[in-house]
Amino acid sequence: MDISDNSIDGQKKENESVSVDDLILEHWSSIIEIDDENNGHVIQTLKARVKYGRVREKLISLFSDKPTGLEDMGLMINDLNTGEELTPEVIIDDPKYKWIKIPFKYPIEKDEEFGFEARYLQPKTYRAIGEDYYSYTSRHDSKDILIKIKFPSEVRIKDIDGSNIKTSGGIILDLPKDNRPVITTEEGKACIVWAIKYGKIGYTYTVRWRTEKIDE
Repeated sequence: MDISDNSIDGQKKENESVSVDDLILEHWSSIIEIDDENNGHVIQTLKARVKYGRVREKLISLFSDKPTGLEDMGLMINDLNTGEELTPEVIIDDPKYKWIKIPFKYPIEKDEEFGFEARYLQPKTYRAIGEDYYSYTSRHDSKDILIKIKFPSEVRIKDIDGSNIKTSGGIILDLPKDNRPVITTEEGKACIVWAIKYGKIGYTYTVRWRTEKIDE
């Protein structure tokens, strides 16, 4: 899920949805559980605070490798402040790509916090066994980013790698070397966990893995 830049006229900041630079992103996480059929069951969470102006809506993008209707993705979005379910509006409905607007039921004013949790299915999108990757490009400076990939119980993670780079026009501007993802186990299932402090706007965080089936 990418959090979109809401384009605005600088003179209308008090009345329109704010741009990415007007938000303090407190937390962003993506938890993906891959099943035996290479479907990704996704829970993504965003918590933020408004620096100035107001927020009435946010935009997110969804994708899947297999052409999929929005109804088959089972998208559900809840407001973290009220617990209410939010009704998404489709802007682009491509077979492999969805551009979604999430209208809040009330405007979020300066210094107020907001957040939402999105749950959906990405059919046939990640390889549980073999080589694959997950990538997230941050459109905000973020205090806390969490990426977690869960695998089926019969899968062993052979090796992983993580990179965070900033590019412009295909040219790498920065390639930090610190802070890498780790392999853990949860409820008997292998997991990749990457906890990132102070994520940076414009950086792409990519986790790559190589797995194999456990011999019975």
